[in-house]
Amino acid sequence: MERVIRREVLINAYTHNGKADVGSVMKKVLGNNPEFRSKSKDVLAIVRKLVAEINQLSLERITQLLQTEFPGSIEQLEDKKKARTSEKKGLPDLPKAKVGKVILRYAPDPSKYPHIGHALNYMINELYREKYKGKAFLRFDDTNPQKVANEFYEAIKDGMKWVGCRWDEEIIASTKMELFYDHAKNLISNAHLYVCQCDHETMRKNREQMAECSCRNRSIEENLELFDQMLEGQIPVGAAVVRLKGDMRSKNAVMRDPVMFRLIDPRKTPHPIVGDKYWLWPTYDFESSVLEKELGITHVLRSAEFGTMRVELQSYLIKLLGGTPPVFHQYSRFRITGAITKGREIRELVEKGIVSGWDDIRLVTISGMKNRGIVPQVIKDLVLEIGITATNATIDWKKIETFNRRHLDETAPRLFAALNPVKIRVENPLIRSITLRYHPTNNSLGERTLDLTDSFYISKSDISSLEVGDIFRLKDLFNVKIVELGEIIEAESAGKELIPNTKKLQWVPELHALSLEYTIPHSLINPDGSINESSLELKKGVIEDSITAFNEGSLFQLERIGFAKLNKRRDRVIYMHEIHK
Repeated sequence: MERVIRREVLINAYTHNGKADVGSVMKKVLGNNPEFRSKSKDVLAIVRKLVAEINQLSLERITQLLQTEFPGSIEQLEDKKKARTSEKKGLPDLPKAKVGKVILRYAPDPSKYPHIGHALNYMINELYREKYKGKAFLRFDDTNPQKVANEFYEAIKDGMKWVGCRWDEEIIASTKMELFYDHAKNLISNAHLYVCQCDHETMRKNREQMAECSCRNRSIEENLELFDQMLEGQIPVGAAVVRLKGDMRSKNAVMRDPVMFRLIDPRKTPHPIVGDKYWLWPTYDFESSVLEKELGITHVLRSAEFGTMRVELQSYLIKLLGGTPPVFHQYSRFRITGAITKGREIRELVEKGIVSGWDDIRLVTISGMKNRGIVPQVIKDLVLEIGITATNATIDWKKIETFNRRHLDETAPRLFAALNPVKIRVENPLIRSITLRYHPTNNSLGERTLDLTDSFYISKSDISSLEVGDIFRLKDLFNVKIVELGEIIEAESAGKELIPNTKKLQWVPELHALSLEYTIPHSLINPDGSINESSLELKKGVIEDSITAFNEGSLFQLERIGFAKLNKRRDRVIYMHEIHK
């Protein structure tokens, strides 16, 4: 059992930059070895022991152990990686799509800050636009003054630009009101729309019972007159709506004379773009259908949460308007495990002060992810990995971390830091200066030189299990033997030669040490589903002063700690937060 577990721990550490995860190893071991499930407690104890041991080793040493103890394992991992890459077929073809003839639209509703689900939807449209060398409109569906707010327009555009989406023209639906009214009057004149003055409860019962109301039989002239009165605000809000003559016997409830226009008092709810000019506002179905027809949209790509029932209604409307319905291509809704995406819930967290704002690093809003240090390429990675299917796709935060880590591994400078530091004084240090590259393979990042004295800082957790007489290695330097444990650890040099199975500890030279305030974000949701109000952890530490050569907002890998973002520098204090391990 221990040999089986050891192999999985080594593989997990190898594939995750030298850091194995207990939960991931347990899942793999029990999944591949059902006979171990009855001994899960014993398995967990062995996993924890081996993870603690192996996570102390360098990635080079882990690679060496895998090669010697389990020959062929690395080759198998690489083969699987290549197979997964070759299996990626990109996006499926769109029905009736021709290169250069596809016209798409992004259709955000500016009533909330966009989150990762919106980003994924934007990226799907962008990838298809690229695939077919098509045209795309950015269309704000903002015809509900009770929900939209000015701040969301720019937030959405900023988020889309960050993701990498491009558009040819921007359309704001609320500026097209006269167009909607012209189409409405034309449909009334052709007996397709009528003004209904039934109360809400009567309308609901009639639709349930598939019964027509008496308003349906009004003359065209009377409907046009009532419509004009609604335009002028002469009919009280809630006293009348404009409905489509659909099919009250339809099995699709959406087709049972749906509401196309409703009254909203502009004095109480002015619109952020057009102010208090309009009383009568189109519903999403009418507004969207008119603009799909006017813009010549060929394909509508959207989440399945809109429902197939609306496809029938919008296709019918577009035909009545004299247009050709686009191909509606609906795909699965994206679910993010352990994340809060509902605008109402995020707003409540902001108002209570549990999070600092919509760009809080614990949120999966686009601004929150950007602020945290998630790179935009991750959104494209997720779309291509998950694909576009009819079944709901669940995204675990660990998947986001995995993709982000791949990108940061190639570009993030490595720096030395120590959390909860203790000072160690080494008698007769064997090296007085060392030049190190910022990245092991990316030479473009350059290098720095650290001058050394006899004093270093190391993390308290690294030294807590060591005793007097123990030997460890200051990573990249030399071996050290502990002489005395105290507030300052006294030690002596113990040679430069590598000693097998010796702990390698990360260090920061006292001469180059700056104070570090290091914030670690944890999940906002507790295992029981409640809100974790203590989801930010602050640790003190030290970090090498080479960081002052970089701008605020830069992303790094702190050796043996994790990926982190530089937020600000104040005097000799560096403020950072962890992106992920």
